[in-house]
Amino acid sequence: MGNLVINNRCNRKCPYCFALHTMPGNRPQDMPLTDVVRIADHVIAAGGKQLGVLGGEPTLHPHCVEICRYLLQRNLKVSLLTNGIADDATIAGLRAIPSSAPFPVMVNVNFPEITPEHERERQRAFLTALGRRCCVSLNLYRVDLDPCFAVELGASCGTNKTVRVGLAQPILDAGNEMLGVEHYRAAAAQIVRLAEASRRVGGLVTFDCGIPLCAFTDAQLGALYRCGTDFNFVCSPVVDISMGLDTWACFPLSQDKHIALRDGRSISDLHKLYDEEWASLRAAHQADGIFAECSSCEYRRARRCAGGCLAHALRLGDGPRPHAPVEITRER
Repeated sequence: MGNLVINNRCNRKCPYCFALHTMPGNRPQDMPLTDVVRIADHVIAAGGKQLGVLGGEPTLHPHCVEICRYLLQRNLKVSLLTNGIADDATIAGLRAIPSSAPFPVMVNVNFPEITPEHERERQRAFLTALGRRCCVSLNLYRVDLDPCFAVELGASCGTNKTVRVGLAQPILDAGNEMLGVEHYRAAAAQIVRLAEASRRVGGLVTFDCGIPLCAFTDAQLGALYRCGTDFNFVCSPVVDISMGLDTWACFPLSQDKHIALRDGRSISDLHKLYDEEWASLRAAHQADGIFAECSSCEYRRARRCAGGCLAHALRLGDGPRPHAPVEITRER
């Protein structure tokens, strides 16, 4: 799977923003429609079935709705990642896309304690208008705030009852706010509470990448399983394609290796190249994972856990890693 980064501007300033390296300051850009066509051609020719659409904030692109409709007409599944702070015309255009179209929408929300009221109102309008097409997405970067508001928000707006949760990860040399490894145990407890709150309304929680297995106790993993949580502790490069058909793998690592899509490589080829690059980075910086236990962990070697976010592991440098927040006593 690949993502189209259709612009590099945003109408929100999230303290943990993982796209800081791609934000232009006073040089906003929108992907030209000719690039959208070329990228769709690349993906389809290689047998691709889906594309994500994101930014920046993609709904700020003057042709966001048109782009989504075009990709759907090319028989691609299209996933839109947005903050939902869109104008009425854009909301109406997205709502008009037939409900039968493969077009899930993930709406990233922040804790209400740090979100201005006008942003919350626009997000509620967006979620209510698109209803079950939407799921609420939340990044945990503070452990002193309750994430269960996301379940209440989705239920009151009639979304599909799925909450996508991730941990705020660091961007190398960017200075964004992030969740420190010393807070992972508290974050794990938050995720369990969120899953239980979601279960009570008939929903479930899905994981974004970068969450390590050993942040959870066995009892917490059991609670997540009983809640039907779609947990995933691995991660791999997702090719992000931006203006000029420039690509990178993963926003937190977007200042590193870039490969142009126009070099004649397919998305699958790019995945392999970035996989090799990630393996090289791990080896060069002894970055098996974010914890000291990661280098000898059987789950890490079996690729059942990635050892947390690679950008986080690299940020820790070549020095000693902290120990995991819980003792690993699981049966092999």
